[in-house]
Amino acid sequence: MKIYKLYETVLNENNVSSCVKAFGSELFGDQLGGNEPNTPIERNYADEIKDFTDNMYGESTTPEFIKALQHLKSCIGQYPEVLIPENITVFRGTMIPIKYFIVNKQKINFEGKNNYTYKANSQVQSWSIAYENAANFGSYDDLIWFSDKFDYDDTTDKGLIDLLNLIISKDIRLPFILAHITNEQEFIFKSEHFRKLSKMPDENEIIRFTNQPVQVVAYLNDEQTENINKKTLKLLSDINKAISLS
Repeated sequence: MKIYKLYETVLNENNVSSCVKAFGSELFGDQLGGNEPNTPIERNYADEIKDFTDNMYGESTTPEFIKALQHLKSCIGQYPEVLIPENITVFRGTMIPIKYFIVNKQKINFEGKNNYTYKANSQVQSWSIAYENAANFGSYDDLIWFSDKFDYDDTTDKGLIDLLNLIISKDIRLPFILAHITNEQEFIFKSEHFRKLSKMPDENEIIRFTNQPVQVVAYLNDEQTENINKKTLKLLSDINKAISLS
C-alpha cells in the first residue's frame, strides 16, 4: 500500500509539472484577466476553442480540438478554478425521433418532463447554461409536413398502430430541449470562463466531452410552435393514443 501511495504521488507530481510546463501557473491568462501571458500551447488552444464555437461542431470537430480537450482534461486538477464546471443545469436543443417513444412505449409529455437516453453523435457537444439559447434549435417542420401530406381517417386501434408504423418509416422527429446537471467527469470549463474564450459569448456555452449515453430530462420545445395548427395538434394527440395501445 505504501509503495502504491508513493507511486501515485510521483505520478501526480509529474502531471503537475507537465501541466505547468505547458500552460504556466495561470491558465489562459490573456483571456481570463490573469497576470501571466499565454504560452504558445495556450495560444493554439485558445484558437481551437474560437474555431469550435464559431462553426466547428458535430462531425466538423477537428482532431486537434479533441487533443486539446484531452490535454486540458488531464490538467483539471491543476486549474480547477477554470476547468471544473459549476454544478448547474445545462440545456441542449435537439431533434428526437418519435420512434424513440414508440419503441419504449413512452407517451410524450407535452408540458413536462420526458425521460430520455441521450446518445451524442460527436465526442464533443456544446450545451448552454441558458434555456432560451437551447430553444433556438429544432423545429416542428417534420410533424407539420407529415400532418399536411398524410390524411388518416382510420382512428381505430389498428388504424392508430398503422399511423405509428408510418411515422417510424418516415423518421418523423420532434424538437426537444435536454436538461442535464454538469459534473467534472463529463463536462469541462466553468461556463463564465468558457464564455470569455468563445467566439460566440452570447451562446453561454459549456462543453460536454464524452459521447457515452446518459439519462437526461427532455422537454418538448415550446418556443418553436408558431406554425403548429389544429391538424398538427390532433396528430400529436393521436400519436399518444397509439403509443398507449402499442
